[in-house]
Amino acid sequence: MDRNSLIGLGLIGALLIGWMYFTAPSKEEIERNKRVRDSIAQIEQKKAEETSKSIAKQTKEIPNINISSVDSVSALPDSILKQKEAEKLLLTFRDFAPAAKGKQEDIILENNLLKVTISSKGGKIKNVQLKNFTRPDSKNPLELFNDDSLKQSIILNVYNNSIISTDSLYFTKGNSTAGSLELVLPTTSKNSSVKFNYSLSEDSYNVDFKVSFTGMEQIISTNN
Repeated sequence: MDRNSLIGLGLIGALLIGWMYFTAPSKEEIERNKRVRDSIAQIEQKKAEETSKSIAKQTKEIPNINISSVDSVSALPDSILKQKEAEKLLLTFRDFAPAAKGKQEDIILENNLLKVTISSKGGKIKNVQLKNFTRPDSKNPLELFNDDSLKQSIILNVYNNSIISTDSLYFTKGNSTAGSLELVLPTTSKNSSVKFNYSLSEDSYNVDFKVSFTGMEQIISTNN
């Protein structure tokens, strides 16, 4: 290697050392960055603690009992089993936990032309019959739809990153008349609900269906 190359390498090395020296953070900057990191860590820890406290308020503490075997499950008191089931529903469905368990009931909406059977599970139409028509091989009213051939549900985008389908939840009967039916999907708040409204006028084959939301701004995501 000739003398010029050695001088060039020496200059490059000197420039690197100078750059590292002048651009290196000072002691004060290092301490300031450490304080910033510590502050961020404290804020995140505080948020985690607040979240844990919020969840703890919604569920009561129960003994830590091993339920890994069938025998241990059967030996648990009913109150503890119900509490564990309620906690599981709350963790899975959150605000919709009250609607996650119920009894399937058939509700009839009809006029002089149609008989519509609506299920409380999913709040969906289960069966539609034409009263004045029959099949050639039967005297029973002609069935347009049944539970096996009809799928009806609303997909709710909740908490920004979760999906809940109404067909797995149980509705309760609300304000209804002879020609209308209101089904209410309850939540943990009495001020929040989803309502399905069906109506059927006399001498009509049209079943009107409307969905309304009350106080769901904090539950259903508005993001696309």
